[in-house]
Amino acid sequence: MSLADLPDDVLATILEYYFVKPRVTGMNNLKMAADAGHCEGMYLYGMALINEKQLTEGSYYIEKLWTERGDEHKGIPWL
Repeated sequence: MSLADLPDDVLATILEYYFVKPRVTGMNNLKMAADAGHCEGMYLYGMALINEKQLTEGSYYIEKLWTERGDEHKGIPWL
């Protein structure tokens, strides 16, 4: 899967997180997507938190992804 295959809202959120200052907007959008149960949102938000050294909360979202939605993304190479 490449960036071109991602839904527009996921791609926009990734761009906001990395290139818009402050990062609050991107993180808020990722959190909303993660809390709404979107697989990509849970993965990206969890990894962003881990990147920001918030290991406990980040690992919560990664674990939630695999326990609640694990069967949905079999065969998706980047998840």
